[in-house]
Amino acid sequence: MLRQGDVLLRPIEALPEKHSPVKEREDGKIIVALGEATGHKHEVVGEGVEFVKSGARQFLVATMEGTTLVHDEHASIEIPVGTHEIVRQREYAPKAPVRVRD
Repeated sequence: MLRQGDVLLRPIEALPEKHSPVKEREDGKIIVALGEATGHKHEVVGEGVEFVKSGARQFLVATMEGTTLVHDEHASIEIPVGTHEIVRQREYAPKAPVRVRD
């Protein structure tokens, strides 16, 4: 598994049977996550990669070495050849402890 900030790439054996390509942006970039507040993005750079979805789930299929996941605030990560599910992670923020009165 690979993690970059709140994006986790989990290797999987194969795509779900029903899946469809995600339309790339007009500039041809593949953005797998975009920060709503900051505008920072997790972007895939390189050749030989397909971005697909199945329902609410998203996947990257890297067919060539040299595909990289980049972000302004995190180290770049080279994505191994294979199929990966994109999992968005959230920061765990537990509620304040409950005080019990005697």
